[in-house]
Amino acid sequence: MELPLAPAAPAIPAIPAIAASHQKAISRQPGCAATRSSLSPRGAASLSLGLAACLRWRRAARKPQTRRYDVAEPRQMPRRMELSGKTELGERLCIITGGTSRLGSAIARGLAASGRFQRILLVGRDLDRGQEVVKELKEVGVQASFEAVDLADQAQVAQFCQRLGDRAVHSLVLAAGVTALEEREETRDGLEMHFGVNYLSRFNMAGRFVLQRDNGKVSRLMKNLEKGGTPEDPCKILLCGSSRHRGEPQLGFAALGAALPLALGDMEDLQLQAAGAYRPWKAFGQAALCNVMFTYELQKRLPVGGPVAVSCFDPGPMTTCWHLYRQEENRWLSAGMSTFEKEIFSYFTRLVQAPEQAAEAAISLATAETLPGRHAGAPQVGFANYWENGMPSLSKFPLPWNWGNSYDEVIWGELWQHSQQLLKAR
Repeated sequence: MELPLAPAAPAIPAIPAIAASHQKAISRQPGCAATRSSLSPRGAASLSLGLAACLRWRRAARKPQTRRYDVAEPRQMPRRMELSGKTELGERLCIITGGTSRLGSAIARGLAASGRFQRILLVGRDLDRGQEVVKELKEVGVQASFEAVDLADQAQVAQFCQRLGDRAVHSLVLAAGVTALEEREETRDGLEMHFGVNYLSRFNMAGRFVLQRDNGKVSRLMKNLEKGGTPEDPCKILLCGSSRHRGEPQLGFAALGAALPLALGDMEDLQLQAAGAYRPWKAFGQAALCNVMFTYELQKRLPVGGPVAVSCFDPGPMTTCWHLYRQEENRWLSAGMSTFEKEIFSYFTRLVQAPEQAAEAAISLATAETLPGRHAGAPQVGFANYWENGMPSLSKFPLPWNWGNSYDEVIWGELWQHSQQLLKAR
C-alpha cells in the first residue's frame, strides 16, 4: 500500500532571527572585534538564505513522493505523515477510555472537530470532569455521553462492555492509565496498578475470548467492533503506549537501559511483588510492553484484511508529567520553541509537549480510512502496528546490551494465556 506524504513544510521564518541573535551573541564576546565586523547585515541575510536552502534540500532528499510502509525501514521513513480520512453519513461511534484526562479529552475534541464521528462515548472515573467534556463536545454538534467506570476494577470493565449491547463501535481509543507511581499500589483486584489499569483492563475489553469463537465466545467488545468496521474502512483499536517499553531510562533514554523482564521472556513476576522488584519506570515500562505485545498478538489472531485493525501509539512525554521528566538529561519542554528548533532538537531528544499536541497522533490514526501493514504481503505482524513520533516505528532497538525482543511471538502467546488466567475467575 502506498501512502502520499504530507506536503513539504514552508520556509522557516525563524532562521533570520536565529542568525541575528547569533551575530548579537558573538558581538558581546570580548576580543571578537574582527568577528563582530565580519558578519554584516547582508552577510546575515545570506547565511539565513543558505540555511533555509540547505534545510529544504535535506527535506526533499529525505522525502520521496511515495513510500511503501510495509517494506521500508522506519529510519528511512519521513518524520511526519498525514493519513486521509473522510466523513461518512450515519452514526459513527468512538469510545475513549481516560476521556476525562487532558490527553483523552484532547483526543475527543479532535475527533469531534474532524466530523468523522457523530457519537463519542467517554469512559472515566471523574463524573464532574466527564460532564464538562461532554458539554464541550455537544457545543460542536457531537452527540456525546459519559460512563463512570473504574478501570482498576475488572468487574466494572466487564459490566460496561455488557451495557453496550449490540451497538456498533467504529473506533476504540484506550488512553486511560497511570504513570510511574512512586510507590507500588494495587487495584481492587490485587493487581499492580500499572499492569491492571494500563494493560489488563484493555485486554479485558478487546482480547478476552478471541480464540474461543467456535464455542460462541468472542471478546467482550469484539462483536461491537466487527459490526462497526469493514475491510475497506476497519474499526480501529488504538492503545496508548510509551517508548519506555524498551527499558528503564538511562540518562533519559529508554533504549539505553537493560531490557525489561517480559522482553526476556520472564513471566514469573509481572506484578513486581518480589522484594525490591518495584521501580516506577520499570512498572510503567513493563505495562507499556504488555500493550505492544498485546497489539501484535491481537492483530495476528484477527482475520487478515478483516473489519478490525489494531495499533499501539506513543503520544510522547507530556507536560502533565513534567515533574517526572525534568530531571532527565534529554528532556526539553517544547513550549516556546520555534518550528525550526523543534525540528533540530527532535533528532536528539524527545520534546515534552502539551497533551493537546500529543493527541494529534491518535486523532490521525482514528480518522484514517486504513492503516499500513495490514495485508497478507506485510513482512511480519507488528511491523506497522507500533507508532512513535506520528510514524510507524520499530518497537525494539537492537542494542548489544539489551537483547530483549518485543517481536517474540512465543512471548506474545504466553502473555495472552497469562492474562486469560488472571481474568478467568472474573
